[in-house]
Amino acid sequence: MKNTIGFIRVRRRTTKRGEAANYEIVRAVRVNGVSRHKFVLGLGTFYQSYPVWFWMDAIERMSKHGLSKAQRGYFAAACVRKGARLPTRAECKEREEFLKMWKMWKPEDARKLAAVRRMLA
Repeated sequence: MKNTIGFIRVRRRTTKRGEAANYEIVRAVRVNGVSRHKFVLGLGTFYQSYPVWFWMDAIERMSKHGLSKAQRGYFAAACVRKGARLPTRAECKEREEFLKMWKMWKPEDARKLAAVRRMLA
């Protein structure tokens, strides 16, 4: 891909829920001859036990930021290369059932989950 807006930066930390990783899109810029990372877009925090939550929000944020489908695919692949695993179809179904069971299901959740399922296909 020729016109990228940056690359993925990962910041890992340990929390009460376990190990977490923050994924961000950053751009390399030079300040007084020194290379620095300039923040472009935060994709969210990835927890190993909740991959569906991360991907639902990350795809939504990239779409709202105006990234094309090719750019979203590029950054999703970069996140996977850096350790964010893709959810399984069973995990997507489990998330949907959880939200419906607790009456927290919203139309935007259906749209977000459909975007994750399209990415898995």
